[in-house]
Amino acid sequence: MKQKIVGHFPVGVEYCELVLREGTGGEFYAMPEEGHIPRIKVGADQPEWDDVVVAILHEALELILSRLKCRYDTTDDQSHDMYDYLFIAQHKNFSDACVRLVDFIVPALPAAKKAWENWTRESKKAKLIRTKRKANK
Repeated sequence: MKQKIVGHFPVGVEYCELVLREGTGGEFYAMPEEGHIPRIKVGADQPEWDDVVVAILHEALELILSRLKCRYDTTDDQSHDMYDYLFIAQHKNFSDACVRLVDFIVPALPAAKKAWENWTRESKKAKLIRTKRKANK
């Protein structure tokens, strides 16, 4: 799977690695591997930059709320479906989450936009090359 590390950005009292990957949507890993910082992966195969931003904000905020102990699993369903999470925050937790989110997105978004633009340009170029090869066969 094609991936591009965008960079490492502060999220409150820790850093988080932001990665663009093939596809859409996103996910975060609080402990990706031993010795590594948290990681957010976001699908870069989006036609609009806004869709990438939504995924980055969603995953960053979910990671933050998880760290602030505001994310709860409401069921004992063994499938661990992500749709069962419930977020509960007091106003002070919400304020803290907003500060941590800003710490992350202010430096991350410009770097992510540049990486997404390069990704999109490379994808269009690769698609054009495939189309030309098929036409020449």
